[in-house]
Amino acid sequence: MIAALTGSIGCGKSTVLEIFSRMEWFTLSADKICHDIYNSGDLEFSAAIAERWGAGIINDGGTADKKKISAIVFNDKKELNWLNSVLHPIIMEKAGHLISGVNNEFVLFEVPLLYEAGMEDRFDAVVCVWTSAASQHKRLKERGLDEKDIRLRMNNQLSADVKLEKADYGLFNEGRIELLNEQCTILNHQIREEHGRQR
Repeated sequence: MIAALTGSIGCGKSTVLEIFSRMEWFTLSADKICHDIYNSGDLEFSAAIAERWGAGIINDGGTADKKKISAIVFNDKKELNWLNSVLHPIIMEKAGHLISGVNNEFVLFEVPLLYEAGMEDRFDAVVCVWTSAASQHKRLKERGLDEKDIRLRMNNQLSADVKLEKADYGLFNEGRIELLNEQCTILNHQIREEHGRQR
């Protein structure tokens, strides 16, 4: 059972991933893998972006300059789509290697842009964590994003409502952490029971 975890920015995906990890799921994050690609000097990625945007997009240490890349892609939908077309296959390949190396029947893979990338059919189920637009905005402000950054990022993703409607399972992250924990516990049992019946 390999389930995808998605949701709009600021909805609490990382929190849900941590909860499921404590419930003995193998968890991994596309954002974490992407971060490693940027910071490891991944040759395939570095070569592609240098060819597209010039050698100045690479730092002296050989890593990708994330600030320069963000300045390009969040102001140009075409460039964002191109970047994602390069990153997503690399991320999925690295994730596949990680998943194949573990002995766990239950895997939860956080993929923020799951629907935007058209990858939902690669998973046995999709779990979406939802929160209101007001709560999203508040959390992103607390992360240090300004109004422009928040608007740009939210405009480049499907809304939380749309993602929730598309998903197989939904989690509502609008209250206390205890309530989210309780929902995750119920969902964990439900998925395990359903998976057991299908075997």
